[in-house]
Amino acid sequence: RPAHSSLASAVALVSLAFNDANAFTPPTHVLPHHPAHHPTTKATASRTTARQAIPVITEAAHMYSYALSNYQIPTQCATGGLLCGVGDVVAQKSEQAKEKMERVAHDIARTKHFAMKGLGGALIWSAWYKIADVLSAEMCTEMADRGAAWAASPEFEGVIRTISCIGLEQFIACPIIFSLWEIPVPKLLGGAEPREIPVEVRKILPSLLVDNAKLWTFFNVMIYNVPMEFRVFASNLCDIVWQVVLSKSLASDEDDDGPVKQAA
Repeated sequence: RPAHSSLASAVALVSLAFNDANAFTPPTHVLPHHPAHHPTTKATASRTTARQAIPVITEAAHMYSYALSNYQIPTQCATGGLLCGVGDVVAQKSEQAKEKMERVAHDIARTKHFAMKGLGGALIWSAWYKIADVLSAEMCTEMADRGAAWAASPEFEGVIRTISCIGLEQFIACPIIFSLWEIPVPKLLGGAEPREIPVEVRKILPSLLVDNAKLWTFFNVMIYNVPMEFRVFASNLCDIVWQVVLSKSLASDEDDDGPVKQAA
């Protein structure tokens, strides 16, 4: 019977532990339940809200990762279009604040054009990241074959590939993509004539390349060191800042030329 009694006691304790996770925690001093000593404060409430938000953020990250792995192209396009639109919204708000303009209706047509540009831009940059990875690897191999054995060493290979990718993007990819997509598409969607595009490209491209080098050189150090499948996503995280710069550049050019911005 003592054995049965001990066993019954053990089962009871385990059952209690499962039903109440705090059953075996040391008791703490609890203040009387009085409004003046109530432990709930604004800081406690904010920490509770933050803890409740963490599972939501984690679940959203898992869902995005799943979509990126199983539906890569649609996910990249949707993300690019969304962030381009958000970038234009921020640009319009900052333009009004900087110029101390009266509150005017948001130019939905301009935002829509930028979002449409972002749908195709995500595909273009996704393809470029794959090309840049191949070209940088070939450059390292070529340097090693020519006697620079250090180019193939693990200590320097990552650095060389990052520098080469950034250089290839700045001096090859950006002039081509800006001239054929980033500048013409918003202009054409905004009502510009095709014959005006070469003039617009020559006018905007030099300053845009300078802004790109200032902003993206730092970002690209991170982007070209993440796995290939996540590079567009990493780029999109930084892209909202760039879309603000690009939107302002194109909009200021329109203001200089005199066309009236389209309203929604």
